[in-house]
Amino acid sequence: MGVILPGDVKTNFTKNRVKSVVDSVYKERETKAVSSMERDEINGLDKFKVAEQILKTIAKKHVPPRKIIGAKYKIFVLLNKLLPRKLVLKIVNKMY
Repeated sequence: MGVILPGDVKTNFTKNRVKSVVDSVYKERETKAVSSMERDEINGLDKFKVAEQILKTIAKKHVPPRKIIGAKYKIFVLLNKLLPRKLVLKIVNKMY
């Protein structure tokens, strides 16, 4: 079996997330990152479509080593392969 990368999926996880109550020097950055992740999750892929893709993938005779679900994530994985690691980390840092 390979790895399935579903990206952000609309689930109840976002509304049920328990947020940190610890006050630290990173609180502002943490709040920004979690807000960004929540926005991505709310606008994420439909959980039933993701489940359908997973079922189709595991039902194959030859399961791929990596299955990426969603065009947005396929582009990100491609850029991760093409761009220098430092640049990818800089982009992710800006996103979150």
